[in-house]
Amino acid sequence: MANVGKIIRTFRKQRNMTLKDLALKAEISPSYLSQIENDIVNMNISVLENISKALNVPIYMFFIQENIDNISHVQKEARTRVMREDKVEKELLVNSDVFPDDVHIMNIPANYSAKDYAVHQGKEFLLVLSGSLSIDFSGYKTVELGVGDSLAYSSKIPHSISSEEGCRVFVYSTTPPIAFI
Repeated sequence: MANVGKIIRTFRKQRNMTLKDLALKAEISPSYLSQIENDIVNMNISVLENISKALNVPIYMFFIQENIDNISHVQKEARTRVMREDKVEKELLVNSDVFPDDVHIMNIPANYSAKDYAVHQGKEFLLVLSGSLSIDFSGYKTVELGVGDSLAYSSKIPHSISSEEGCRVFVYSTTPPIAFI
């Protein structure tokens, strides 16, 4: 239960409670509560239940709060932009250290046609934001997408993209982003 003590302290302070106030309501000593909040001691589940009731916080909140550091926030002007050799620009929308899937905007220039078919693990979702896009699946099937159109497919199917007018495409791929930079 790493960091649970810090989460308890956060909830206590949000409620403007002193250590003594919470300890009294949770039926534990203020010194024990201080040690819990500083993650010095472990507590049993019944103590955590008492603290949960005293704070009026569901017990599961102490555990999901630990993941608060796993939030990726990228401001528009701070996006990492990667220009690929083929002149397609990727705007990375998430921090890959926090969110392992590849989420980006792909800016495809006019008269673009991929030289080869791509094949990789995972799945892809595309949403055309502007322009139009053509996706060729192994020469077997071609899908034309315009503004607002979306497409989802297994990345194991050989696929190749092209765009006559150029386009801007939102891409979500379950393949780690390092595979494409």
